[in-house]
Amino acid sequence: MDKKAFKLLLRSPDAPLNEDEERCLATALRQSTEMQAQRDALTDLRASIGALGTVTFGPYFSDRVMAAIQSRAPNGPALSFATFLAAFRPVVLASALVIAVLASFNIYYSSTNNRKEGIDNVLSMIEDAHALLLEEQLCAQK
Repeated sequence: MDKKAFKLLLRSPDAPLNEDEERCLATALRQSTEMQAQRDALTDLRASIGALGTVTFGPYFSDRVMAAIQSRAPNGPALSFATFLAAFRPVVLASALVIAVLASFNIYYSSTNNRKEGIDNVLSMIEDAHALLLEEQLCAQK
């Protein structure tokens, strides 16, 4: 089935087609029994939908729906904030710890006169800590 002709078939009941489009659709309908079957199915579908009539809701329908939604909703924003807070509490605590460490590191090194000396001290402390960890691992293995 030709996609262009099928799109024309779908559009034809709702919008006027120009002469070329009408000619293309008519040719496709003459040449294809499948296209004719699709046209008949679409016509039947449109007729059955039209037979349903219009559906209207009673007065204050939206008000009733909103009241039902609000009655089933939990405590609203307070509950969602508590859930959010509980979920992200570890992240907030870790971030606060990182900020405190960075701030103290910055204050310590901004107060030293010789920054190279301060960095050397930090590196030596890291090396000492690493050596202690290696000694503990060796002792634990023995």
